[in-house]
Amino acid sequence: TALICRGNAAWLVPPLQRAGFHLLDRIVYFERTASLTSPPHKLQASLRPIRSGDLPTLLALDSVAFEPFWRFDRGHFMEMLVTMGHSTIAEKAGQPAGYAFSDVLREMGFITRLAVHPNFQGHGIGSQLLADGLAYCRSAGATTIRLNTQESNIISHRLYQRFDFQRAGRQIPVLVREL
Repeated sequence: TALICRGNAAWLVPPLQRAGFHLLDRIVYFERTASLTSPPHKLQASLRPIRSGDLPTLLALDSVAFEPFWRFDRGHFMEMLVTMGHSTIAEKAGQPAGYAFSDVLREMGFITRLAVHPNFQGHGIGSQLLADGLAYCRSAGATTIRLNTQESNIISHRLYQRFDFQRAGRQIPVLVREL
């Protein structure tokens, strides 16, 4: 129903806009040194490794945590379950509350996906998942840790900034043209 382009090449954005694409959002990058300590936080949920049987739960969490454009499908999750070094699901009162994926490549750590169910947002679960991912990255030898999010996702910006992440790199425009 739509064409989507990440504007990795700055010269491409104006011609795409002239062709009817509009700016949906921008992807912004954050980075921090792995050796920094995480801010204190209360344990709000129980964390456990994600298992292949959790796929329906991940899809359900993703569908309520993200707008349709940013949601992952079954294929995305299958790929992450196979390729990511660390995956965690948070459960509170027997309910899935969030999840996170992280990995390390050489000395660079990545928090590749973090989601919290809206009913549990603001309760420290995102902090707990982020701290868990950072601990994994440090233990796997990362010296720097990176992540990205939408420019419009101010709630996630605040979380990342509390953990001493700083904006890094350029913003990548995401352009859409309805068909």
